[in-house]
Amino acid sequence: MESEDYESSEILLEIAKAEYQNEFSRTSVIDTKVGITLPIIVTYFFLVLQFESVKNIFSKQIDTRNAVALLCSVCSPFIYFAAIVCAGAALVFLFRAIITQSYQKIDPRWFNEKDIMSRPRNVFSAVMVTYFIQAIEHNSDTNNARIILYKRGLVFAIISLGFFVLYIFMAK
Repeated sequence: MESEDYESSEILLEIAKAEYQNEFSRTSVIDTKVGITLPIIVTYFFLVLQFESVKNIFSKQIDTRNAVALLCSVCSPFIYFAAIVCAGAALVFLFRAIITQSYQKIDPRWFNEKDIMSRPRNVFSAVMVTYFIQAIEHNSDTNNARIILYKRGLVFAIISLGFFVLYIFMAK
């Protein structure tokens, strides 16, 4: 194995290291977004829960004065309940997004051996690229899954807010 066979390996290693670092930066961005969103949704969830007693909503008399009043009195408890359920689902997705995930790191101790360190620079760089690519793929998959959970949490929070606003309009 000649070191000339891996002439561009050092350039590829630099690219791989930069992409590896980008995934860790992406992790920090996701953590920040979820860390900001989660307390807001938790607060919203408890405000919706305390807005009105669920027991009182379902025990109200049905208004039969006209069709619109009947529709509002029948639908409003279910809309309020849907707002609570969607807010709860948003919390579940956001909690799942913030839970510590496993990330792959490149540990220099793995390569602290004489036979590995005595390889030519180009050959060593070529070997390191493989480790970085594996870590990048794993970390990217982990971050992609967390982003999906974050987006689902936001969607459910927005749906919940829509139901809650609709409930307030119907209750008046």
